[in-house]
Formats: sequence, structure tokens, C-alpha cells
Amino acid sequence: DDLQASFPFAPDNSRFVGTTSRGQQFPEAFLSFVSLSGLSLTNGSHAGDGYEIEYELVPDPRAASARQLVRRARFAPTTLDSATNRANEGETWPLLTGVQGWRLRFFDGRAWHDEWGKDQTSTKLPRAVEVELYLVRKKVGARHQEEDPVTFSTLVDLPLAGPGGRKP
Repeated sequence: DDLQASFPFAPDNSRFVGTTSRGQQFPEAFLSFVSLSGLSLTNGSHAGDGYEIEYELVPDPRAASARQLVRRARFAPTTLDSATNRANEGETWPLLTGVQGWRLRFFDGRAWHDEWGKDQTSTKLPRAVEVELYLVRKKVGARHQEEDPVTFSTLVDLPLAGPGGRKP
């Protein structure tokens, strides 16, 4: 829902940034964008207000070797300066534990890209985002537990990503 409700922050800066880097065994991604997801963070906010949303992997506080996917949301990004907006940390929710890695790809209408938000992609939204999660699946054997990765993926269409990053 967050991704489908993403919208360009300003005509010259969409504030949609996504990257995937190589981890030790699995890819690691980061995603930040502005959304009208309708999730009210406080009693004073309303559905339809703008939120800056971030997704990333962080260490799981309950297990030293595990990681979890978290969602951060900050109400009403007011400037183009991400550092200024990061001062307002907003709220963080753990979404999923046992994540070994995740990968993002971005579709511009013609080709897929491994990152978004720099150079020619900084002023528009991608047309679609592919999200791939690598999760831990424990196989219980007679003597020990083995961790075997299982992959889940989905493709999300961004309705407001028309020509030039805005719907005509």
C-alpha cells in the first residue's frame, strides 16, 4: 500500500530513492519515498497526509545473528533536504524477522534498474518496483537445525508514475 500510494515530492526531486548492494551472502536494500498511504501516525494527522517512508534491514535486538525488516514513517516531509527531515525520526515498526537479505529493482517503462533516485531518475517515480525477500526457513533434523533460505518476491505497480513521473 505504501508503494502504490507513493507520489513525487516536487517536480525537480521525486524523493524516491532505492538501492541494492551486495551483502556477504545476500543482497541488502534500502528504500525511501514519500507516500499518501493513509496511515495516521498521530491523532492530529489525517488519511491522505504525506509521509516519508523508509524500509531497511537492521539487527534484530532479540537475536545477535538475525536481522529484521523495519518500516520508518515521518509525518509531512517539509523540505527537499533529507538530512533535515531525518532529524524528525518519526516512528519505527519491525515488520519481519529472520530476513537474510532483500533486493529491489525499478522499472522505468523500458528497462529494469538496480537503483533509483540519482541522475536521470531523480525527478520521477519508477513505473514498478520488484521486491525480493530472502527469509530463513529452519529445517529440523535429527541432530541439529539447518537454515535454508526461501525467497518471496512481488511486483508493485506505482499508479502515479506516468510519463515524466506524474500522471497526466
